[in-house]
Amino acid sequence: MGREGSGSPRSRRTAEIWLSPCTGPQYLSTGRLVLDKQVACRHASRYTRVTTAPEELSLRQTVQGRTTIAASAGTVFECLADYKCADLFIEGLEQLTPVGPQTTGEDARFDAILKLGGRTLRTTIVITSLQPGRSITWSSADDDGQSLTFELHPKRGGTTVSLTVTYEQPGGIAGALIAPFVEHTVQHRATGALDRLREHLSPE
Repeated sequence: MGREGSGSPRSRRTAEIWLSPCTGPQYLSTGRLVLDKQVACRHASRYTRVTTAPEELSLRQTVQGRTTIAASAGTVFECLADYKCADLFIEGLEQLTPVGPQTTGEDARFDAILKLGGRTLRTTIVITSLQPGRSITWSSADDDGQSLTFELHPKRGGTTVSLTVTYEQPGGIAGALIAPFVEHTVQHRATGALDRLREHLSPE
């Protein structure tokens, strides 16, 4: 996700992972994606479970995470639907500006500025689906088609929040070589997004 200038052929493109900037001393740069090599060695948060599932016959990949938040589904949804809170789950987000008068609800569009791996990227983010109190999807309007879908399930004492991240795996031989790094990076950042959301809504 994101634009730095004119695009390269689709088969050579990679998707910026817009959940979090890279941290750490060693980086693997692959065109539009900068990955922390140490991510693969880090453990997921003790609060969050993350799994991955490839989509057959496609470069589309899915990462799923889940956590429990000590807040009502209504409170969690209100936070996820508020663009002013988007930096909680879109790490690296520097600015999110509504495009037009609509700032909430399905089809609300925003111009975004993100800093990822030392790069400043501009893109458009859209709320593509929404079920009040139940689910919301934030998606990239660019052709990489990244999306974050949050599903809320009320439970005694709080809400279980499931996050599904969909992204396009880099193609070609280079893509095959770096695919494990991409997957681990997305897993790490999905965990971070859920951790920040939980800490914001149910601080210990």
